[in-house]
Amino acid sequence: MSILAGDLVDDAILAATPFIAEHQVPQGPLLRVLGTFDLDAVRLVSTYAPELLSSAGATFSVSASLNITGYPLSSGLSYNNFTYTYGNGETYPLAIVPESRMDMAIRNPCGIVRLGGSQAEFFPSDPFRRLWEGTDVRPYFAESTDQIGYRYVPLPARVTTRTQTLGAPDEARAMLQWLLSAYALEIAGAPPDRRQSAIGHAGLARQEYIFHLQKRLPTRSAYGESTGAYG
Repeated sequence: MSILAGDLVDDAILAATPFIAEHQVPQGPLLRVLGTFDLDAVRLVSTYAPELLSSAGATFSVSASLNITGYPLSSGLSYNNFTYTYGNGETYPLAIVPESRMDMAIRNPCGIVRLGGSQAEFFPSDPFRRLWEGTDVRPYFAESTDQIGYRYVPLPARVTTRTQTLGAPDEARAMLQWLLSAYALEIAGAPPDRRQSAIGHAGLARQEYIFHLQKRLPTRSAYGESTGAYG
């Protein structure tokens, strides 16, 4: 079941009653901050159970210069299911390895995904372990006719209207409601103890939300070889 922004705003204001009235809190700021809370909730899914999120696909061609500087990836929360396709159509899994094993990877083709900064990037591992020095023809990442494919979880859209559907799953509803209630209480000038109470409820709901995600799907390991990277 999806979460509508307007429904969550109404529930948050109701939870803060009688310490605030609906007219005391403009809905523009509530929708704006709800977008931030929604992004955090989706990040938790991306960390603990990325398979629960809808993903998109993308491909890019191999380039000798980008082997060194890195291939920019589409903006997203997590990346998985990397593949390497030769010009003749042969396709193989492309392993994503920890950066500490960049040049010691067991499997080829392989590489790393750097998630820091404003743009995620893919860096391929040199099959000859020479950091792409020399002119020897590599068995992978050598021809511009070859392509690398992957799937990624897009960033959720900004929340601007009451009719908008949030990116977070329904299991995040309680956490989002209490976070929004705490924010509404703050901007309405409600007693501090009421805001702290809402924050406490939000913290408990967050723990339950994470437990639910861990229960539905096993947590991904941050180590070892895989076909994905999660931020």
